[in-house]
This record gives sequence, structure tokens and C-alpha cells, in this order.
Amino acid sequence: MTVVDGHSILHACLDTAAAVEEYVERHLFDPHGIMYSGIDSHTDAPFDRDFITPQKVPRRAAFDPWSFWTYEDSVMSMGSYLDGLVLKYEVTGDSECLSRAERIWKVISEIYSCSQVHGIGSFLRPYGGFEQMHRFIEPLGTDQAGPLFSGLYRYLAHADARDATDIRRVMLKTLEWYEQQNFQYFYYKSFIHRYTPGDPLANHPNSYYLPAIAWAADTFPNDEQWRRHLDERLGYFVSGQYPVYPRGSHQPTFCWGSDFAILKRILGPRFDQVFTGERLDEAFEAVTEVLATYREPGVLKRAYPESADPDFRPVVDPGFDPRK
Repeated sequence: MTVVDGHSILHACLDTAAAVEEYVERHLFDPHGIMYSGIDSHTDAPFDRDFITPQKVPRRAAFDPWSFWTYEDSVMSMGSYLDGLVLKYEVTGDSECLSRAERIWKVISEIYSCSQVHGIGSFLRPYGGFEQMHRFIEPLGTDQAGPLFSGLYRYLAHADARDATDIRRVMLKTLEWYEQQNFQYFYYKSFIHRYTPGDPLANHPNSYYLPAIAWAADTFPNDEQWRRHLDERLGYFVSGQYPVYPRGSHQPTFCWGSDFAILKRILGPRFDQVFTGERLDEAFEAVTEVLATYREPGVLKRAYPESADPDFRPVVDPGFDPRK
């Protein structure tokens, strides 16, 4: 097919998009509506508990590894899916998208509610689903909170009045939880993610914190703390203490779904004053440099850091067809 315009591109993607949506709806939700973070592609169902063992995935998995890896990225996935459903509705007008978005929001709200026992505004990863998450106390990382914020931000414009009030409350209280800890948190209880210039882990926190702070400053203009935080953080980009893409890094500052697009919408004309064409050109050059060094490792691509262990042995079905 010769692609002549955006409409042709959209038409060419329709079948693929429909197949992906159908698969997601049929296979990627547990009985309570929480999205799995990963399933077995051979069975289209969660991995057998006997398969996910500390011997196969020792890192972070000594305690109930099945619950850990089956729900590790659940909230991130639900946020991205919510984001996509709203975008599809805005393009196609398909009201079924909003019905599904409401269902996703209700489950997100329940996860948030179950997390409040650990502090107002805390948002925990739902390891093992609702029946097991109480055994874990692991907050969302900013890579998780970013897609969650984007999805809630998009859905907020279409939710009914009661849900909109609850969504704003969850968005604000979650941000306040991080702010009260000076925008830092333990990552797997082993090291701290900090949102400070020069910290080697400070890349993706901007992906969540900056759009969320900009939203709070715009939504609650009488609360001066958000305006101060916003001015300070944008100032770090202006002064060069925060780059849009750290040179030599494999992780950009903005990398989780709709973060940059939403930030641009919230900031309006101020966005172009901070993220100038020159800064974006520099980021593009840095990305190009990294991509030039990339080499595809082959059919079996490393998905988890655990596979770097010399004793790691992946299990691949002898009948696996990589072309399929």
C-alpha cells in the first residue's frame, strides 16, 4: 500500500490495533481487574508459579517471586492503557473506550485505597493482586507514577463530576506523598531515587514529577508551593542542570508515555521558552549517538536484568517460531 497521508496510516493500523485491544481485554487482567505486568506467551495466561522461582529470577525475588514479577508493572500498564483508551475515544468517538476507561479507573482507585494504610497519598505496587499486596510495601517508582498520571490526566476531562473529584484527589495526594519526602523514595529498599541535579538516577523522575507539579500549579494556583517547585525545576533545564536527554544515556528524561505532550499542554507558551528548539536539537543528536551504537542481540533479547547472571538459563519452547 502506498501511504499518502495520515488517514492512510491510521487505516493501515486499524486491524493491528483491534487485535492488540482484543488480546489485552481477553488475557491481561486478573479476576479483580488488575492488569498483569507479564504473562506466558505460550499459554496467554500468567506463568505457572513453579516456573517463576528465585533460582530463575533471583534479583528482588526471594520473597514470593510469582507475585512480584506477575504484578511488577501493573499500575504502569493500567495508566498507559487508560491513556490510550481516552486518546482513541478523542479520535474515533467510540463511547466503549470511555466505558473501559471508567472500569480501569475504578480498579486504580481501589489499589490506591488499599495503599492508604501505609500513609495518606502512598501508592503501592499491587504485588499478588488485592489478596496478596498487603504482604509487600513497595511504593510506585516514578516510572510507574508517570503513566498513571498521564492516564488519569487524560481521563479527568471525560469523567463524571464525582469521579473527577476523586481523580483530582488521588493525583494531588500521590504527588504530595513524594513531595513530603523531598521527592525521593526507596527503590526496592536497596537505594534511593532522588530528584536532584547531578544524581545519576534523576533522569526519569522528571517524567512524572514535572508534569504532575505543572498540573498542581495550574489546578491549585493558591497553593504557592507548586509554583515554587515548578519554577525551580524548569530553571534546572534553563541552566543546563537537567538535560532533555543525558548524553550517552540509554534513558531519556521524558520517556514514559504522554509525559512530554501533557507537559506542553499544561505549560502552554512557557513550554517553548524552556524547551527551546536548540535544546530539543541537542537531545535529538544525543539520541542519534546512542542509536548508532545499538546492535540487535538476536531472537532472544534480554528482558530482565536477571538474565545477565551467568547461571541464568532461559526456557524456550522447542516449537517456538520467532517469525510468528
